[in-house]
Amino acid sequence: MSVAEENNLKSFRNHAKFIFIEGDICETEVWNQLTQYKVQGIIHLAAKAGVLPSTREPEAYIQTNITGTLRVLDFLKIIHPKNWYLLLLLLFTEIMNKHLLAKMIL
Repeated sequence: MSVAEENNLKSFRNHAKFIFIEGDICETEVWNQLTQYKVQGIIHLAAKAGVLPSTREPEAYIQTNITGTLRVLDFLKIIHPKNWYLLLLLLFTEIMNKHLLAKMIL
């Protein structure tokens, strides 16, 4: 982890309910570690960005951006089996609203 990333986590590390698990988002073992906690939410920031690099390493982008996101959704199904899709819909709606608002402002 870079120094900048570590600095970004400093304010959260002292929070009693914050748990940081470093690992590959695509690995089932990482998600299995989380099942021992009462997870209330997930913030998924593990995507690879950039069009040009994605043309050089498409498999890495597919692995992280698609497979990794599927692992997040699989875990949501485990921790919220009845309403995982509502959580996803709420998040998508919020993102789209912010995107539309940003377009209107620009």
